[in-house]
Amino acid sequence: MAESFARPDDPCALPDQACAGEILAMVDHPWVVAAAEDRLEDQQIGTWPAASNGVAGTAPATSSTATPTASPPDAPPQAPYEGGIMIKSAAAVIAVLAAAGLAACGSGNGKPAMTSGTEQFTSGVVTSPKVLEAKVTVFTLRWTGPVAATGSINLSGPPPSRGQTHTFVTSKGNLVVLVTANPVNTAKWVNAKTCLAQDVTVVDYSVDGTESTGSFKGATGSGVVRVTFQSNSELDGKCSLAGNAQPVTMTDAFGEFAGSGPLTVKG
Repeated sequence: MAESFARPDDPCALPDQACAGEILAMVDHPWVVAAAEDRLEDQQIGTWPAASNGVAGTAPATSSTATPTASPPDAPPQAPYEGGIMIKSAAAVIAVLAAAGLAACGSGNGKPAMTSGTEQFTSGVVTSPKVLEAKVTVFTLRWTGPVAATGSINLSGPPPSRGQTHTFVTSKGNLVVLVTANPVNTAKWVNAKTCLAQDVTVVDYSVDGTESTGSFKGATGSGVVRVTFQSNSELDGKCSLAGNAQPVTMTDAFGEFAGSGPLTVKG
């Protein structure tokens, strides 16, 4: 085992099977087992064998039958690593290190740790007329889930179509998504008497981890975005759900952008 301890590189950089084999060999060493069970005696293994690299090697072949020599009462203390107490301590340390190394082997397969969960990003309900009536409609977004971040979304212009990509710029990197289906848009009356209407657009997406950056680099996942606008809707002085209808008043108006879906990221 001296060779394994002396190796300058991390043994857990080896494939899991090899790494686990080395660590288990240390854990199963008679000295370590005896130390763990608190039954290691001086006469079992004698003195701690020296190694050319400064690390303990294996026990001498004759250690199990060696007869300890009694020291006179006034004899000086034994040198470091001589005697059962020091051997027990060293063996116990090896046991602890071996156990830690074995645990490290489980994550030493060269694959990064992954974190999964539901990623949610939303503007909340926006009621500010200044924001809703702006020529360029921009909502601030808050992201929670595997990646906590902030960002914004420009809602001006037509919705995307299937096959298009969209980049969400956030404080933790860019999340690039692919629109996987044509958006579904529905309009309905909330109150036909006051011409209060609600327009909802639903967009399905999948995550493009290759093009994403920062915390989203290499991510996988999918989800659904729901964009809601509510306002008075009139055309030529009459209530209308036509696409070119416009609000005459902002009473009870609001907008909301919300998306969510499973997301797996590195780390």
